[in-house]
Amino acid sequence: MKKVSILIPVFNSAERLSRTLSSIYAHSESDNLIPVVVDNCSTVDLKSILDRFPRAKYYRNDSNLGRVGNWNKCLQYIDGDFYMFLMAGDELNEKSDIVSNLGDSQTLTVFDMLYVQGEVERRWRKWGNKCYGVHQSEKILARYLLKGTMPWGPLQTWVFPRSALGEFNKNDPSHADIYYICDIILRFPKVKLVDEASIRWISYPERFHNSIDIWESKVKDLNFTKKVLCRLDNGKLFFISKACFFALSFWQFRNVRFKGIIKFWHYLIFRI
Repeated sequence: MKKVSILIPVFNSAERLSRTLSSIYAHSESDNLIPVVVDNCSTVDLKSILDRFPRAKYYRNDSNLGRVGNWNKCLQYIDGDFYMFLMAGDELNEKSDIVSNLGDSQTLTVFDMLYVQGEVERRWRKWGNKCYGVHQSEKILARYLLKGTMPWGPLQTWVFPRSALGEFNKNDPSHADIYYICDIILRFPKVKLVDEASIRWISYPERFHNSIDIWESKVKDLNFTKKVLCRLDNGKLFFISKACFFALSFWQFRNVRFKGIIKFWHYLIFRI
């Protein structure tokens, strides 16, 4: 049976870490899941929590490497056939079949997720009902980049073969996970989209993305999409998708007050 290393980068957050580990142990496939906790030099004692989870592996950095630096450190401790990330505070969905849904060593696997905010929990379908299944990587990447980079996140919904090791870009913390995912997609022939939610993504005020300026992030999002589209087909696909991307962005930002700003940003981002 395939083994999956679940990489858990953490800084402090003792209670959230405990909740995350509990969800792994409660999962129906827990015997095939290997929790790996990488402590980014926390100022609180996390080691004592691990005593309650004897199968979990624990590593502590000598210094704080930053959010993305710790992700790269996690990649050094993979010993399963596959690996995935799970942030402290998030939970595995006990109803999901993660291991049994995995493809072969040449296939990337991505799930939907459950978005949890307070007492509200809802399924986030990233792809559309007709799109689940196995696809050629470049085709699926080109198709969904027209929606921006959101379908590719969060990082926790992806399961990678061990051979799909890369390196996170520390220069753009808000998009490091998306760069990582897209780079690996371009190196692997197939992507499997699974019609299940593998995790519960828990919203709380301290989450990194809650601190991002939404407008600045949107500009980077569009710019990144342009770069990847150009890589796919020597720029040809970019010209075809340009009009679609304009229309989509205006649909997303229908508020009249912001249309002028968005239009100006599009001019700057898409100028040739």
